[in-house]
Amino acid sequence: MLILPGILITSLIIWRSSETISRCSEVIGRGWGKGVRGATINAISSSLPELFTAAFFLLALGQVQGFLSGLSTMAGSAIYNALVIPGMMGIASLWKLKKGLPEHDRKLIWRDGLWLLGCQGVVLLFIRSGHIGWMESGSLLLIYAVYIAFLNRARKHHSNVVRALPRATKIKAYRNLAINVTIVGVACYFLVECCVAIGERLGWSLAILGLLVAASATSIPDTLLSLRDAWRGQPDDGISNALGSNIFDLCVALGLPVLVYSLTTSPIQLDPATVDSLTAIWLAMIGLTLLAIAAMLSGKRLKSIQISAMMAGYLTFLGLVISGLLPV
Repeated sequence: MLILPGILITSLIIWRSSETISRCSEVIGRGWGKGVRGATINAISSSLPELFTAAFFLLALGQVQGFLSGLSTMAGSAIYNALVIPGMMGIASLWKLKKGLPEHDRKLIWRDGLWLLGCQGVVLLFIRSGHIGWMESGSLLLIYAVYIAFLNRARKHHSNVVRALPRATKIKAYRNLAINVTIVGVACYFLVECCVAIGERLGWSLAILGLLVAASATSIPDTLLSLRDAWRGQPDDGISNALGSNIFDLCVALGLPVLVYSLTTSPIQLDPATVDSLTAIWLAMIGLTLLAIAAMLSGKRLKSIQISAMMAGYLTFLGLVISGLLPV
C-alpha cells in the first residue's frame, strides 16, 4: 500500500529539485543564443533523472531485464517529450497568456529533429544486432560529443551580449545544481525500487512500468523547463529542450550506464524475443517522433490542430501499450 505514495513522493522530490535545477541552468546559460540553451544546459540538467533511472535499473535487475527496463524508460520518455511537452506548451500558453505560442524557428526543429531521428536509427541497429557492448555504447557517447561540439559552435556564433553576473552568483548556481542533482539521483533510486516492487506484487512487466510510470516521472523536469519557456514566450528553448533531452537520453543516459556495465561485467546479449519486443517499441517511438516533427514543421506556430494531433498520438500510444496490442 505504500508503493504508490512512494512513487508520488519521489515524483514530488524530482519536481521540487527540478525547479532549482531550472533556475541554475538559466544562470549558467545566460546570454546563450535561442534554442542553444534549451538543447544543451536545459536538456542535460533536466534529463539526469533518465540517466540515474537507467543506471539503477541495470544495477538492480542485471543484464537483459535491466537493459530492457531502462531502454523502455528512454522510449517512453522520448515519446512523452516529443508529443506531450510541445502540446502542453501550447495549452499552457493559451491558458495563462490567453494566446497561442509565438512563432518558433523551424530551422531548430530540422536541426534537433534530424539529430534525434539519426540517434534513434543507430540504437535500432544495435537492438537488431542483439549485442550491446562497449563499442556500441561508446559510439553513442561519441555521437553526443559531436552534437555538443556542433551546438557549441552555434552558441559562440549566436550568443547575446549581456552583463556578466557576479562570480559568487555563478558559484552558488553550480553548488545548488550539484546538490539538487544528487537529490534527484536518490529519488530516482527509490523510483526504481517502487517500480520493481509493483512488478513483483502485481505481476506486471517492468518494461511496461518503465515505459509508462518511470518515463512519466523522469520527464517532469523537461516538462517544467519547457512550460516556463512557454509562459515567457520563448518556444524555441522549450521545444529544443524537449528534443535535445531525447538526444541526451539515447546517447548518454543509455550509453554511459551500458558502457560502464559492459566494461565491468559483460556486454549485453539480447535473446530473439527481447529483440522483437524492443524493435516494436522503437518503431512506435520513431513513428511518433516523425508525427511530432511533422506537426511542428507544418506551421510557424503551434495551433490547436497540431496540439490535438500530438496529444492524440500520445493517448493512442498509451492505449496500445495498456491493451497489449503493442507488445512490451
